[in-house]
Amino acid sequence: MNLDRKKDVVKIQNGEYVSLAKVEMSIKKLLLVDNCCVCASDEYNHTVALIVPNTKEISSYAKKHFNQDDWKQIANDEDFNDQIRRQIHDACKTNGIQNYEIPKSILIVTEPWSPESGLVNDALKLKRKAIQQHYKQQIEQLYKGNIQQQQDKKQK
Repeated sequence: MNLDRKKDVVKIQNGEYVSLAKVEMSIKKLLLVDNCCVCASDEYNHTVALIVPNTKEISSYAKKHFNQDDWKQIANDEDFNDQIRRQIHDACKTNGIQNYEIPKSILIVTEPWSPESGLVNDALKLKRKAIQQHYKQQIEQLYKGNIQQQQDKKQK
């Protein structure tokens, strides 16, 4: 395994190591994605991701597939998120990302990340801790929502 910077490698609950930067690079190859932050925790056996969309591309996508002029209006729509998550899954698989590394849930954020927001530095590199603190509740919900989805599937 090629180990990237130590802070970008996280051991998840099942004992596997996830290179967050490697997964993020795969996701950023999508035209719909401007930036992203993959989150992993030793409390869970999967990852989740925060997605900053390319506003031009996601607007076009929302208009074409959801007949919606303003993508922000459907940013939390389950079908919309599922379609984006499937594209992320496919991109990750194409780039050799393992199943446990692929984000199971995503949050499409509606505000861009800039140095002024404190979520990226001047070179536009992620300030991972600042992002995780800023979106702490949403990240917890992504994990909990995914757990609920898994429980719902088991009951069916």
